[in-house]
Amino acid sequence: MNRRQALLSLLLLGTGIGAAAAQPPPPPLRYPPPPEPRHERVPPPRRGHYWQPGHWQWTGRTYGWVGGRWIAGPVRHGRYVPGRWDWAPRMHRWAWRPAHWE
Repeated sequence: MNRRQALLSLLLLGTGIGAAAAQPPPPPLRYPPPPEPRHERVPPPRRGHYWQPGHWQWTGRTYGWVGGRWIAGPVRHGRYVPGRWDWAPRMHRWAWRPAHWE
């Protein structure tokens, strides 16, 4: 490695370290992770309805439980994916992913 390459490497390294140091810290968590889901006793099936399991919902200060329920709907083909809380690293917080069909 010649002297010019060494100086260029040091310059690039210094720029990278300076840019990393200039980044603001990530914002604080807006709210804590949700509790474990509650066990629910599912009532007998209803024709033309789909069971939507209960889930935790953020109320602004704490989590509140929203009970499961039967939802009317047409026959669906595919796989039902229940709603869930996931960590969203880009937003630095927990985010609710609604239920959907795949």
